Amino acid sequence: MHGIGILAAILYIDILAYRKMDELDKATKSPAIHFLSTNIVAAKLIMLSGVTMVVTNFFVTYEPGIDAYSWSNGANTAFFIFSRTTCCFGWMIIAFYIFLGWSKMGKNSLGNPLFNTLGKMVFLAYLISPIIMMMVYSN
Repeated sequence: MHGIGILAAILYIDILAYRKMDELDKATKSPAIHFLSTNIVAAKLIMLSGVTMVVTNFFVTYEPGIDAYSWSNGANTAFFIFSRTTCCFGWMIIAFYIFLGWSKMGKNSLGNPLFNTLGKMVFLAYLISPIIMMMVYSN
């Protein structure tokens, strides 16, 4: 999952560089990002695939949550690897749908100061959570 995050960061940096380019250079210097930011059919298909991945993961975890020991170790491991990866990838796709400028409501909410403050608090919780988990589980 960390690899997906690194690739998302690289793509986000490329999108920021794309936004600063002249209109004439965008199609030649960044053809993939230009295609995704100008083709509405591709954008809607990408968004639907992201939503499908996220919603599928909400419902596919019901049975393993009831009795995780009914599966073999290999099936259990494969399920958790693929379900978490596809859920993260689906959320990343939805985020880039907003970053590419296709959702006005998403851009407005991400630019809201409340979301900026919540993002800083969540990042802080992400940084200190391993320390808290070590203290809780070591006792």
